Amino acid sequence: MNRSLCAGLLLAGFLLASSPAAAANGSAPPRVSGVVNLNTATPDQLKMLPGVNQKAADAIVAHRAQHPFTRPEELVNVKGFSRKRYHRVKPFLSVHGDSSIRLAEKLVRKAVNVGQKKLKKP
Repeated sequence: MNRSLCAGLLLAGFLLASSPAAAANGSAPPRVSGVVNLNTATPDQLKMLPGVNQKAADAIVAHRAQHPFTRPEELVNVKGFSRKRYHRVKPFLSVHGDSSIRLAEKLVRKAVNVGQKKLKKP
């Protein structure tokens, strides 16, 4: 079997083991890549952040309606966001540009699919 396909399948298996379902039982947070713009992100995009649930996403949306974010650090002004929680999501925050946050599982699936297509070429 192709070496890159094997590596992709192993990585996909690892990520599936650390999927959002696994995170629900407390074992690991879902892996994400990209950033989320605090001023324009949808609640679903905000929920992709580690440790952010529906209630927290709604609190962010309500807060930004009254006080748009000028710096990511202002997230601690949202009710329910401590500094510890802020530091967990800090690498994924932005206040400018588009939101590009994605679950890493989707990235791995895409890479595996591309690898399989390359194998099928004559």
